[in-house]
Amino acid sequence: MKQINFIIASKSYLINKGLSITLNEIKNAKVVEIIEDSSAIIQSLTTHQPDFLIVASDLIRSLSDEVLNSIFKSSTNTKIIQLKFSPEVLSNIIIHSNFDVYSTKKETIEYFLNLVETDNFLTNAHEEKISNRERTILKHVALGKTNKEIAEALFISIHTVITHRKKITAKLGIKSISGLTVYAIINGLISMEEVE
Repeated sequence: MKQINFIIASKSYLINKGLSITLNEIKNAKVVEIIEDSSAIIQSLTTHQPDFLIVASDLIRSLSDEVLNSIFKSSTNTKIIQLKFSPEVLSNIIIHSNFDVYSTKKETIEYFLNLVETDNFLTNAHEEKISNRERTILKHVALGKTNKEIAEALFISIHTVITHRKKITAKLGIKSISGLTVYAIINGLISMEEVE
């Protein structure tokens, strides 16, 4: 598995330090730079071309639309994770995911571990499109239902469920249920609240 590079952009020393230590403990994850000033974001993205930019909403808010456009032009493959301090979600930029800064250590490690392990499906470039039926099956899988429960809910055979699951795994390149769950959340098939 390739190394997944992160840039952290936040004015908070504690958040920067905590996320950096946590991410660097995860195999194949590396924090390549920590930024405390929004003016350094574009240069850092151009220099490092990271897989993920973890950014506090206050830093993004301080940037002009022109600068935001430059960010997206210079980092077409970088996915943006907003550090979530409140229910507010920034609507003027493309956010791939929100991370709640009030997460426990276990929740933080699980979140970023899943992100690193399943980065191949976040790219979508090599991803074969899954059918509507496969999306339905995936939703049930992500909600923790067994093959039998899915078959009963959709009035199909268990064999059909297994066949769909094999196709989903092959198309997305994701084998673990946790990876499929993260995919379902990120792609809006289910919400975080629905996951047990």
